[in-house]
Amino acid sequence: MGGNLWRDVRLGIRNLLKKPGLSVVAVLTLALGIGANAASFSVINAVLLRPFPFPDPNRIVFIWKTDKATGSNHVAASPAELMDWRERAHAFSQISGWRAWFYTLSDTGQPEQAWGALVSANFFDLLDVPMERGRRFLPAEEQPGQDQEVILSNGLWMRRYGGDASLIGRTIRVDGRPFTVVGVLPAKYDHIFGTTREYDLYMPLVISRDQAERNNDTLTVYARIKPGLTLAQAQQDMAAVFAQIQKEYPDANVGQGIRLSVMLQEAVGRFRPLLLILLAAVGLVLLIACANVANLQLIRSASREREIATRRALGATPWRLMRQLLAENVVLGLIGGVAGILFAAWGLKILEAIRPLGTNSSIPRFESAQIDPKVLGFALALSVVTALLFGLAPAVQVIQRDFGISLKEGGRSGTGSKRARRMRGVLVVCEVAVSMVLLAGAGLLIRSFARLIGVNPGIKPDHVFTAQVWLPEEKYLDPARIAAFDQQMIERTARLPGVEVAGAVSFLPLSGWMDFTDFRIAGRPAPTPDATPFAEYRVITPNYLRAVGIPLLAGRDFNDTDTASGLGVVIVSDTLAREYFSLQSAVGQQITLQFLQSKAPWRPFVRRTALTIVGIAGNVHEWEAGDPNYGAIYLPYLQNPTLFMHLTARTAGDPLAISSAVRDAVASVDKDQGIMDVKSLDQLLAEAISDRRFNMMLLGAFAALAVILAAIGLYGVLAYAVSARTQELGIRMAVGAQKLDVLYLILREGMALAVFGVLLGLTAALLLSRYLASELYGVSSTDPLTLSGVVALLLVVAALACYIPARRASRVDPIVALRYE
Repeated sequence: MGGNLWRDVRLGIRNLLKKPGLSVVAVLTLALGIGANAASFSVINAVLLRPFPFPDPNRIVFIWKTDKATGSNHVAASPAELMDWRERAHAFSQISGWRAWFYTLSDTGQPEQAWGALVSANFFDLLDVPMERGRRFLPAEEQPGQDQEVILSNGLWMRRYGGDASLIGRTIRVDGRPFTVVGVLPAKYDHIFGTTREYDLYMPLVISRDQAERNNDTLTVYARIKPGLTLAQAQQDMAAVFAQIQKEYPDANVGQGIRLSVMLQEAVGRFRPLLLILLAAVGLVLLIACANVANLQLIRSASREREIATRRALGATPWRLMRQLLAENVVLGLIGGVAGILFAAWGLKILEAIRPLGTNSSIPRFESAQIDPKVLGFALALSVVTALLFGLAPAVQVIQRDFGISLKEGGRSGTGSKRARRMRGVLVVCEVAVSMVLLAGAGLLIRSFARLIGVNPGIKPDHVFTAQVWLPEEKYLDPARIAAFDQQMIERTARLPGVEVAGAVSFLPLSGWMDFTDFRIAGRPAPTPDATPFAEYRVITPNYLRAVGIPLLAGRDFNDTDTASGLGVVIVSDTLAREYFSLQSAVGQQITLQFLQSKAPWRPFVRRTALTIVGIAGNVHEWEAGDPNYGAIYLPYLQNPTLFMHLTARTAGDPLAISSAVRDAVASVDKDQGIMDVKSLDQLLAEAISDRRFNMMLLGAFAALAVILAAIGLYGVLAYAVSARTQELGIRMAVGAQKLDVLYLILREGMALAVFGVLLGLTAALLLSRYLASELYGVSSTDPLTLSGVVALLLVVAALACYIPARRASRVDPIVALRYE
């Protein structure tokens, strides 16, 4: 058996070498299809399939609150709730809290501001993370007065401290206070997936029953389900605990519920649709590749009719012939698979170059995608399956032929049976139909993206420097001191060479950061709770609007007279002004803000008195946060100081060229204060739309590949048909047919296949396009203009593919044709 198989393989290789042109085209076609699938599988394996690097990761869950009023299912918990859940829930071996925070290191060299987190003492025990150096936190270290320990990320340890092993046990200064370094995390540790932020410092989260707040929803809660219990049982346990707490505190958690989600699903959930679209697209490309190669094999087998007929006459069984043909196909498939691995490695580099890299849109664990043994096994299996898929139909067609005619005629015609011709036509129709589906999806995404970037963002992002400044709460308790720092920082930045105007804002546009406040309008009846007006808010300095290019439509900007002792004032956006007032009458109206009682660290010190609207600003389009425009309220920083601000400066040249000078300017106000997230506003704009750009480029590339493959398939079938029908065409021309008649004949046959494929594909596209609806902006998933344009494009490509063999057919010399074979 083994010897027969080896003989089949050797014979298959010889047969492939007899027609190297067809073989090379088939290998390249397969390589493109298999390579695209292998590259996509490597990404899906890294993101969706590979388990997290924690013991028993499927038992690690998030505990979220849900809110019916806002529709959110990701509401954070308060410290008091964390304590309640720890004490009352029975389904978990450990429950831990986590809250992002900002810190400034000022112990060595230039002050450096870094992302960090306050975590429960058992946080790293829950994840079971081994330390590179030192130890984890101890239970006592989350008690008041015993929380002056810190664990460093491996990156910070290497970057700032040179990997000094003696740092364990030593003291560093964080936010001006001494902290003892007790541990260093492993190099590849990461539990915050889907963000490019690096969390460098971890401090114990202090919790005590007498100080725990119930109105401070700022904690992300992790839990590990006990062995033997399911997610559903844990959900039931937490629901009972939550219902009990609601009865005890009826004024808290109104309209809220509880939800558990597995860590892996939570981390990659929002990227799953994107990756499934990717998988579907490359699967369709592979189908087109298979159809193309199947057509090539049908053409090859038609030219081998006499050879196979002779072997049948000499006693070869149908099974023996099929085995031989399938062996050739498997050899072809494996060669295509090996070439596909090379294409996959190249494709991964392309995906790496175009993937979304926004702060909050980075595909988690994408960087770990590689051509590993699992991907190699996938590519090998795909090669064999593909070989059988594209080879089975031609093999069946060949062995079912009545070869008596071939032997009698000497195999001169080589035209193949009607069934084979019909099969080639069906394959071409399928190729065109699948190409139509991909092209329709790509067309919708391209038009959507064009609509998106055509929208006026409401800002002028060119030449704008931005940097985040977070003031430590322990050092800046007094609102007046916060305002004084911001004032000096702005003044010194404005004096830097190359800076045209400087300002600051709490939440940068396009950054994904935002917060909301309810408000009431003076002189109007109090609204019902479910109809209370709300809007985004931002704390800004004078000249911020100028710095980022937001136009002032009416009234005035803030100025230095808008102090804490002056009249309370606000500026509102155009949307808010038009919704609740007329544009002309909004200035001079008064509103009162009603912030939630939650003491979120980014919330400003706010006046509870009526605030007068003094200006109306243009709208800013927030792509990262979604399409709805809620309206915005701008608060003057001297009246509403906040620890959390972003410095902005419009420059004459490259905005990032002033980075060092800005760091020095900030340090000159407070020697221990640093800046972070230094970016240009252009970068933020690019990041805000990077998800949509990635989707568009990816599907567009696959659609282009599909159209090219379909055009090649259509051309190949017609070119073979012209070659096989040379004698027939010669006779037609000898009896009076004109060149245009022959040209029209071949074009009609080819375009009939193309039109049928387009109609079939358009029907499928209309059915499937709804799955793209969530990715579209300003375009319907059945947009007639886009779909008609795609149809026209595909028909033009098909016409070009048909024209070349049709033109060759029209030039057949009747005399030569009549002597054919």
